[in-house]
Amino acid sequence: MLQIGSIQAETNAESAIKTTTLDVSGMKCAGCVKAVERQLIQNNGVTSACVNLITEVAVVKYKEGTIEPEKIAEKLSLKGFPSKIRTSDNSHEDGKLTAAQRRKKENLEQLQKLITAAILLLFSAIGHLEHIGGPTIPVLSNIWFHANLATLALIFPARSIIIDGARSLWHKMPNMNTLVGLGTISAYLASCVALLFPQLGWECFFDEPVMLLGFVILGRTLEGRARSRATKALESLIALKPQTARLIGKPSIDQASGIEIPVKQVRIGEWVKVLPSEKIPVDGKIVDGITAVDESSITGESLPVSKEIGNVVTAGTINKSGAIAVLVTGTGKDTTLAKIIASVEDAQIHKAPVQKLADTVAGYFAYGVIAIASVTFLFWYFAGTHIWPEVLTTITTHSGLHGMEIAATSPLLLSLKLAIAVLVIACPCALGLATPTAILVGTGIGAENGLSIRGGDILETIHKLNTVIFDKTGTLTAGKPKVTDSIPFNDLDADSLLAIAAAVESGTNHPLAEAIVTSAKQQNLTLPSTTAFYTEPGLGVSAIVSGKQVYLGNAEWIARFGIIINPEIQNQAESLAVAGKTVVYVASYPRLIGLIALQDILRPDAIETVKTLQKMGLEVVLLSGDREIVARAIARELGISQYFASVKPDGKATIVRSLQQDDRIVAMIGDGINDAPALARADIGISLHHSTDVARETAGIVLMGEKLTDVVKSIQLSQATFNKIRQNLIWALGYNILAIPVAAGVLLPSFGILLSPVAAAALMASSSVIVVTNSLLLRRQFERSISE
Repeated sequence: MLQIGSIQAETNAESAIKTTTLDVSGMKCAGCVKAVERQLIQNNGVTSACVNLITEVAVVKYKEGTIEPEKIAEKLSLKGFPSKIRTSDNSHEDGKLTAAQRRKKENLEQLQKLITAAILLLFSAIGHLEHIGGPTIPVLSNIWFHANLATLALIFPARSIIIDGARSLWHKMPNMNTLVGLGTISAYLASCVALLFPQLGWECFFDEPVMLLGFVILGRTLEGRARSRATKALESLIALKPQTARLIGKPSIDQASGIEIPVKQVRIGEWVKVLPSEKIPVDGKIVDGITAVDESSITGESLPVSKEIGNVVTAGTINKSGAIAVLVTGTGKDTTLAKIIASVEDAQIHKAPVQKLADTVAGYFAYGVIAIASVTFLFWYFAGTHIWPEVLTTITTHSGLHGMEIAATSPLLLSLKLAIAVLVIACPCALGLATPTAILVGTGIGAENGLSIRGGDILETIHKLNTVIFDKTGTLTAGKPKVTDSIPFNDLDADSLLAIAAAVESGTNHPLAEAIVTSAKQQNLTLPSTTAFYTEPGLGVSAIVSGKQVYLGNAEWIARFGIIINPEIQNQAESLAVAGKTVVYVASYPRLIGLIALQDILRPDAIETVKTLQKMGLEVVLLSGDREIVARAIARELGISQYFASVKPDGKATIVRSLQQDDRIVAMIGDGINDAPALARADIGISLHHSTDVARETAGIVLMGEKLTDVVKSIQLSQATFNKIRQNLIWALGYNILAIPVAAGVLLPSFGILLSPVAAAALMASSSVIVVTNSLLLRRQFERSISE
C-alpha cells in the first residue's frame, strides 16, 4: 500500500483528536464509499471519515480514549468490508501483499472469470445460431444445455458478485453487485419456472444471464486494467524507493565498499557511499566526490544536475557519474520522496466538493434503482400492458449487437425483463470513479513533473482562479541579493561600514542580512563584537556594536528612533532605488552613518511566467516589502500593472483578504516564513521547493523544481484535471438519467424500443470504462497544453 504512517496521529490540545488510516477492501462503487463512511461515523467517538474508492483507503478522525483504531477496523470488517490499520512501510511484510501485488492478483482473478464467462457465452451463442437462420446443433441447441450453462455462470464467474451483493443487501448497504445479482437471479429463476412448467407458456431466456454476466465481467476487467494504469505513476514513485544503502565508517569515497544494510536501518548523521548508476538511498549532503544526479523523478527536470561537496541530494534520484559520500540528513518517511508519495496519496483523500455531492447521491442510488425497478415491474404488469396491448405482440429488441423481432406472450415476462434491465443498466460505479480516477491520474502526472498538488478541493478552486499574487524576493527574484554599494558618511570607510552592518545582520536570517554578511566574509572583514540583537520583521534590526546602539533597516525604522535623514542623503537613496536596488539605512545613534545598496536579479523565467499567466486571463499582482519606487521598477520590468509596496509581513494576508472581498479567487505564491499567513489566507497557496518548511506545509501546491514556469504548469494541470472531473460527472449523471428511463420502457409505447437485460449490461459495463479511460486521456491533454 502507499506511504502513510501506521497510525498517523495528530493530537489537538483542545479536542484530543487523532487520525488513523485504514486499508479497506470490498468496495465496488460509490455507494460502497458512502456506506463505509456511514458505518465509520456511527462508531462512538469518530468525528469524521473520508474514503477513497480507487486507493481503497479510509482516513478516520476520532476522539482519543473513546475508541481504539483496531476496534474501528474490526467493526467495519464485520459489515462486509475487510479492513486493517495501514502499516508504516510499503514493503512486503509478514507475508502480506503490497497494493500493487494485490491489484495484480485481483486483475488476474478477474481475467480468469472473464475467460470462463467468455467460454460459456461462446457455447450459448453457438446454440442460438438457429434463431438467426443458422444450423441446428444437436446438444448445443437443447434448452437443458442452456439451463446448465446459465447455472455454471452463476456458480463460477458470478458467484463472488452474487455473494457480495447479498451480503451488502443483508447489511442494508446495497451496491452495484446487489443490482447485478438481483437482475441475474431474477432472469435465471424466471427461466427455470418456464422450463419446469411449460404449460405456463413463458419464454425461457437462459442466454440472458450468461450474456449479462459476460458483459459485466468484461467491463470490470477493462475497468480494472484502466485503474491499474491510473495508479501506475504513483506506483512508479514508490518503486523509486531504494531498499539498501552502502554504509561507510568515514566521510570519504576512498573508503572500502562498505556494508550493505536495509535503508530503513540507516540513521541520521551516518555516511553512505553511492556508486555511479545507483539510486541515492537517503536525503543528505555530499561530503566527498563530484557527480551529476538525475533528479527527473523528483523535479521533472530531464537534464542531470551537477553536484559537489556541500550540495544536497535526494532519495530516489540516480547518481549518474562519480562516486560520492553522503552525510545522511533524512531517512524513511522524512525523505523528500516519501513526502511526495504521502502528499500524492493525501490528495486522493481531499475530495472536491462536487464529488461529495456525487457520493451522497450514490449512497442512496441502489435503493432508488431497486425502487424504480419495482415500480417498473408493477406498472407494466398491472397497467402498461393493458393501456398499450400492442407491446405484447411485436417488440424491437436492441441487444447492443443486432436487432431481432420477438413475440412477447406474457405481461409477466415483459414486466420482468424491463425491471431486470433497470437493475442492470444503472451504474453507480461511474459516479464513484469520476473524481478519484481523474485526481489520481492528475496528481500522478504532477509528481512526474515536479508538481505536488494536495487534493481535489484545490483542483476545484483553481478552476475558478482569476488572480495570482507573487511575493517578490525569492519568488520572482533569485532570492540571492548581492551588495552593490557601501556608502559611508562622516569618518567611516566603506569596509568599516560593511563590517558594522554585517555584525548587526549576523543576528538574523533575512535574505538581505545573509547577503551583507556574505559580502563581508568575501572581503575577509573582521566583525566587531555585537550583543543585544533585535529584529522587527519587515522593518529592520538593531544591536549593540562595540558598546554603541546600531540600527539597520528602512527609512521608517530609522525614523522611529529620531534619526534624521537629510535631503541630500534621501536623494542619493532615491537614485539607488530608481536603479532597482534595495537601500538599507545604517545608523549609530543619534546619526546616520551610511547606506548599503543591494540588488536581487529577476529569475530568468520570471517575465515569461507572468506573460503566460496574463495570456491565460489571470491578473498578476506583485507584493514587495521594498519602497514604492523599487516595487514600481520591478513591476514595470515584469509587465505587471498592479503592485503593492512597503508591505509588512502581516500586511500580506490583509492584501489577500481585500482582493478576495472584491470577489477574486486568489492564488498566493511565496517562499518565506513571512509569506505563510498569506499562503494560508489565499484560496490557493503555492510554494517553491526551496521555501521554508512552514511555507511548504501551508501551501496547497508545492513546486519541486527550480523553474518559475512550473507555476503555469501547476495551474494548467489543475484546470485540466478538474475539466476531466466535470466531464466524468456529466457523463455519469447524464448516463443514468437517460439510461434508466429507457430501460424502464418509456420508448416502448411510441417506438416499440425495448432494451434487453443483455444490452443494459453492455451499456452499464461501458459506462465505468468510459469514465476511467477519459481520465487516462488527461496525460495527452496536459502534454498538449504545455507544448502550445
